[in-house]
Amino acid sequence: MRQCYEDMLRVQPDASGRVRLELRYDVDGVVRNATAASDDLPEPLLDCLAIELQGVQLSGAIPGRAAASQPFTVAYPMRFKTSS
Repeated sequence: MRQCYEDMLRVQPDASGRVRLELRYDVDGVVRNATAASDDLPEPLLDCLAIELQGVQLSGAIPGRAAASQPFTVAYPMRFKTSS
């Protein structure tokens, strides 16, 4: 995700704002669908974030073993800002 933001800063050095990441996990704890929404940040960054999160597995989940009894969705609010 950091690389997505750094790439955006090369094009738009003042890019900053809030993002809402919504991750849909399957029972194995793997992200099967990821979306990113923001009123502040450009679409290319949001698309990059969603792509990067596809297939990510929950920490501690064991491949091939159920991490949950049914698929579930988690929303993560994030804020991106420059260090200056």
